[in-house]
Amino acid sequence: MEKSLTLLKEAQQYINTADHLCYVTFPTVNDNKILLAIAENIYISMVSSMEALLQYEKEFRRLYNIPESFELKFDLFKATLAKRYNIDRTFIYQMDELRKLLQLHKSSQIEFNRKGSYIIMADDFKLKTLNINKIKNYVNNAKPFINSIDTIISRSYKHR
Repeated sequence: MEKSLTLLKEAQQYINTADHLCYVTFPTVNDNKILLAIAENIYISMVSSMEALLQYEKEFRRLYNIPESFELKFDLFKATLAKRYNIDRTFIYQMDELRKLLQLHKSSQIEFNRKGSYIIMADDFKLKTLNINKIKNYVNNAKPFINSIDTIISRSYKHR
């Protein structure tokens, strides 16, 4: 019981950090490198929420074990839990998009700023652009995802 609530609290802290970085720190500093830190905080908050729901399912004996690898957790979440709790597919697509973006950032050898955007170049010379409007969209989409998982988990703990 405690672990799912702890993961959910962690997710809320990360999304609050991302929100603060996006709406307070970025306009003050105006450095596009902060966009990656915001994206990482959003991603961690969404993954923590997903893991909180997986842990919640395990606590209530609907899952016997939680896979170790992220891919298996993500597939289990997509295939089973998203359908069971009517979680919008856009949240799942966003989480996957952020994961791919952060992986590209880690593997990319060339990154640069151009006209208010942070550009990441892939190995095949395709460009991935990240700007503050896209990040604000990610933050505003992640909040309802975290809140919906919070509602699912909190509802059953209040009834106990």
